[in-house]
Amino acid sequence: LPPSPYATGSGFAEINWDIFTRSGSLSPPHAQVIRLAATNSLDYVLADSDDSALYAQAVLKCLTDVTSSPIVSHYALTQCLEVLSSDARDGTGLLVDAAGGKEGIWEKFAGNANADDQWAVKAATLIATHLLCSSPSPSDSVVLPPLVTHVTSLLRSPFPSPLSAIPSLPCLTRSSAGRSLLVKDNGVASLTKLLSSAACGPGNGVVGNAPGSLGPQSCYELTVSLWCLTYEVPPPHLPFKSSGTVPALCEMLKVSGREKVVRATLSCLKALAENKGPCTGEMVQHNLMRTLLSLLDRQWSDPDIPDLLTSVKRSLQEGYKELSTWEVYLTELQSGSLDWGVTHTDAFWRSHSKRVEDDDFSALKKLHLLLSSPHATTQAVACYDLGQFSRYYPSGRAVVKKMGGKDAMLRLCEHEDAEVQRAALAAVSKVMVVNWEHVKV
Repeated sequence: LPPSPYATGSGFAEINWDIFTRSGSLSPPHAQVIRLAATNSLDYVLADSDDSALYAQAVLKCLTDVTSSPIVSHYALTQCLEVLSSDARDGTGLLVDAAGGKEGIWEKFAGNANADDQWAVKAATLIATHLLCSSPSPSDSVVLPPLVTHVTSLLRSPFPSPLSAIPSLPCLTRSSAGRSLLVKDNGVASLTKLLSSAACGPGNGVVGNAPGSLGPQSCYELTVSLWCLTYEVPPPHLPFKSSGTVPALCEMLKVSGREKVVRATLSCLKALAENKGPCTGEMVQHNLMRTLLSLLDRQWSDPDIPDLLTSVKRSLQEGYKELSTWEVYLTELQSGSLDWGVTHTDAFWRSHSKRVEDDDFSALKKLHLLLSSPHATTQAVACYDLGQFSRYYPSGRAVVKKMGGKDAMLRLCEHEDAEVQRAALAAVSKVMVVNWEHVKV
């Protein structure tokens, strides 16, 4: 969390604590222990059990009773963060005790967590999440729902509100009760939507920090949180399927240059691929294998990444085996990107040409659309497939002509790419010639 904007320059030293003691917002002992920490150090105060307890009460009282001064709220939130990071004492236990137990935590931080001040919202949400999720408790079913409702509300709010919730997610999703509540509140969809906007949006925050976009750290925290949620949702991970998580992760893997984001993304994909369910089919559909092979050729400083790449690749290969060859072909068609492989061979079309009839020739319609793809290889492969369909399907030549395939491929014979030219010429010849096997191209 970045420092409070009030912490620059003389910052908190300018606060006149006498004003708040005179108004009754703070007691003299509270103001005195605050001055003691400023004069000496926080660790000096925390070293004494009585002073530390009084100081924790003082900063929480600043949050609830001094509501008219933003700088005091920022001071209190900053000092809570300092207490939590101090080695002098158990900061979590100190603040929980000062709040009267976990049941009193959200009440202390809710005001700032719902303020119009983005830094205060982010800090209050983060601290409350840490205190409530630090250890399992019988009261979790009572104290966590308001926090999770608040977090998911921020995630669904217009930008930049989600930035105030994202830093709290790793802590929240490490808690079993927190994960369960987040899944029930449609958290998988909320996180996926943000991740997708980061990977695919116009202000790509993975490769830069453009205004209005998520940065690499936020992308990392979102991906880690989704990974944690995979342990809460049993296979076949249907909420991830319905939320479009796999396409978002596949795109993130393509665009992210940060190793920790790559590692977290691969960890999430590995968890979703291990059961070889519908999520594995989506990975096939979105050409994840091609991305994995490309990333395996790179050098990584993180030793976990090559192992994760190999593991996801193995799971994907096993998923290929469990899908029929025709299903693999259909998933590739749906991805909108074709590449040469076992589903684009003479043997494949000899065996599967009749399957094109399924769903009112939807596969053939998709092939015709891919003739207009911006990618040359996809166009060349689509030409080959249409040519093979013309050869092996009864009246296939007439079907392709009726759908406009012959005219489209004739235009591709003048394509600037030589591969597309050759594939288009060969396919047109197959559409026009009855006894193709006697013709050589």
